[in-house]
Amino acid sequence: MRTRFAIQQRAGFTLIELLVSIAIIALLVGLLLPAVQQAREAARRSQCSNNLKQLGLALHNYDGQWGMLPTSTRTTPTQTGRKQSATLARLLPFLEQSGLAKRYDFRVNWFEAPNTSVIQTQLPVFQCPSTPNSNRVDTKLIAVGGVSFSGPRACADYAPVEGVGSLLTGTGLVDVQSEGSPGALQVNFTQSRLADLRDGTSSTLALAEDAGRPVWYIRGKVDPMATVLPGAGWADDEQDFFL
Repeated sequence: MRTRFAIQQRAGFTLIELLVSIAIIALLVGLLLPAVQQAREAARRSQCSNNLKQLGLALHNYDGQWGMLPTSTRTTPTQTGRKQSATLARLLPFLEQSGLAKRYDFRVNWFEAPNTSVIQTQLPVFQCPSTPNSNRVDTKLIAVGGVSFSGPRACADYAPVEGVGSLLTGTGLVDVQSEGSPGALQVNFTQSRLADLRDGTSSTLALAEDAGRPVWYIRGKVDPMATVLPGAGWADDEQDFFL
């Protein structure tokens, strides 16, 4: 006979049921995790594309204001008195970086004071989120006119396309006559305009992604035999490259 004081037994999970539940949860996590990672990577790639779009708009606005495109410049012995600067640095006012642009002094080389503190600034618009090791810093030693500099400078994943090189024409994908042809963003203070682009802006590659610099990657892995690439900083005048 049951009384009101009888202990009521409650059913619970057996060990087997608990293990089965854990296995099901682990399976669901395993199925969902790749989808989440793919969604995150798609968002990162979308941000990379948007950065290039912003750079393209900045080029248009620069040309609209100054009547020319920003030069990708480097000083040569025949150009005494001309100061080194970079295309991306000239685009700062058109990338909502007016405050930083006011601190940058184009009257001196990009690696001289007061620019040494400015060029350390990490700018998201110059970085692709998919690139390993974000907020990279380049400290490669450079020497110009007897002045050496190895101070830190923030890297960029985008750079001006100087033209078509022999590696690309050698594949047969590009007409060999294109080799050596100058890019839309001229070097050594040679100025060009959007109106000078005979193929039109929609068929011209002015800036491109060259992610990961100064590290050299091959098939997604760091090449331990490669030398440190020059021009990794967004303020470095050697940032442009050949395709």
